[in-house]
Amino acid sequence: MRIVFISMGVLLCVSCADGTPPVLIDVTELPDTTDSVGPYTVTAVARDDRGIASVTLYYTADQRPDPAFKAIEMTSVDGDLYAGEIAGFPEGAEVRYFVEAGDTSANHTRAPVETDRYYWFSVVAR
Repeated sequence: MRIVFISMGVLLCVSCADGTPPVLIDVTELPDTTDSVGPYTVTAVARDDRGIASVTLYYTADQRPDPAFKAIEMTSVDGDLYAGEIAGFPEGAEVRYFVEAGDTSANHTRAPVETDRYYWFSVVAR
């Protein structure tokens, strides 16, 4: 339901639909690592003019074409900067991850944007 008021020549809208998804920028691109203990911290900046409802980090080391991803809720550490941690993986693991943000109007965005693309890093031998 949308309620519109005109007061002193100004149009006010309560519960107007918001079709604009949030913006995700500056997502950490983790380098290859020799650290098999972890965690590996990922940060991202999430912004939306109506407010961010959630920022989620998804990750997997499963290399199948349609892998299951573990979801971790990222927390706000400083305003619009969010952080989440990927658990440690053994040597030889190739870890894929992406970040998704949702706003208070149920719009979502993903980084990287393409659903078949991911950030990734390898856990290499020392």
